[in-house]
Parts: sequence; structure tokens; C-alpha cells
Amino acid sequence: MSYAAVEVALQGLLQADARFGTDEVTRGDWTVLDGGVGRYVVLYPGSFRVRRSGDWSQVTFSWSTYAEVYEVYVGPESVVTLEASVQALVDVVGANPTLGAVAGVSGAGAVGGDDVQFWYAEGEREVPGLVMQRVRVEADEEVLYDGDGEFA
Repeated sequence: MSYAAVEVALQGLLQADARFGTDEVTRGDWTVLDGGVGRYVVLYPGSFRVRRSGDWSQVTFSWSTYAEVYEVYVGPESVVTLEASVQALVDVVGANPTLGAVAGVSGAGAVGGDDVQFWYAEGEREVPGLVMQRVRVEADEEVLYDGDGEFA
């Protein structure tokens, strides 16, 4: 297991949900924002923590993934639409604490969000092109190193 596996699992869950499109959820690809559709989610790595437990050969990784949720701005109602999209992401993660039965993963959840941001096109000052909110998703992964390294 690895951080990438957690991110891939999260991407798959979001893409499988009817509220998000397959082409609208990417891993580290912000070029989708040029597509002009209503909603996008860009996933990228966040911080992580490692702690030993049990007999020291058991390690718990707490992986953080950032999910930036974007809506194309068409007016004040875009903020309301963004709220619904963020809630949909939180609901998908809340309903899948193992990220779809990924081996070793437990306790996945949305644990924080940033303030809403308005993104303007270069040279544009009147009307934003996008609204965005970043959500942090954490997933714990239990790894047993029994038989490896100093535990062999």
C-alpha cells in the first residue's frame, strides 16, 4: 500500500459517484480547469504522519490528500453549487471509511476545509472565472513489517 493507492481509491470513488464526472476528477492535473464545464475536483498529496504501535513492527500511516473542488462561476448561485459539490465529496468519503475496501485502510474522512476562494482570469477584476474550496481528506493505513528489516 502507499499514498498513491489511497489517492487512486479516492479518485475512483468520486468518479463512480453520479455527482462527479469521470473527466472532472484528476490527480494533480489542473489543465482540466480550462474545460469550461461546471465542476472539477483536483486531488494532490498532503502531509502524512507515521507512528509505531503494537510490537513496533506495526506502523500506522495517516495519509492526507487535498481535494480542491472548483465550480465555474456563472453568478452568486455558483457559491451555493460549490457548497453542494463539497458536501457531495464529504458524503462520498463519509460513506466509505475504507475508501472502497482498500486493504489496510481505515477511518478515512474529510477532516477540514479552507475558506472559499474566487479565481480570476489574468487581467480580469470584475467577475471571477472559478470558485474553489480545498478539503483535506485523511486515511489511516496499517502496515505490518513483520519479517522485514529489523523484524526479520
